Amino acid sequence: MPTTIFGSQFFSGIGADLRKVQTFTAICASQDIDLATQLLPAGDYTINVNVVMGQVSIYVPKHVSAIVDGTVLFGTANSHDSGQGWQRFARNFGNGSPLISYPDTSGKVRLRIRINGFLGSVRIYRLSNEAEVLRPGMVAVGA
Repeated sequence: MPTTIFGSQFFSGIGADLRKVQTFTAICASQDIDLATQLLPAGDYTINVNVVMGQVSIYVPKHVSAIVDGTVLFGTANSHDSGQGWQRFARNFGNGSPLISYPDTSGKVRLRIRINGFLGSVRIYRLSNEAEVLRPGMVAVGA
């Protein structure tokens, strides 16, 4: 159960671990959860997001069907399908390596995001196009 208190963390490479329910907690902190640059095999996944006076951003590829449950009391939970999130992702976390979103054609990928929050925000960013230039020389490829 990744927990961040009074700080900032970036989680990537957790696709294989999503077979079991994952819980992310941000208390007076920010978390960025990268599900866009890794292979997610077909199936159902669930993540729980707890936020108290913080912000959690979740980056998912276009082919993932995201279902959001829960709410943030005195805060916001929203989805962005524009390129804005990808530009933010590249600006904050691009380290010179290409950011690639791997489609899985063997079946449907369903992600349930359960939100519990107070005085915080949860933002879900989805890839808007099949291929989108993040910055010169970088391309994200989606389904």
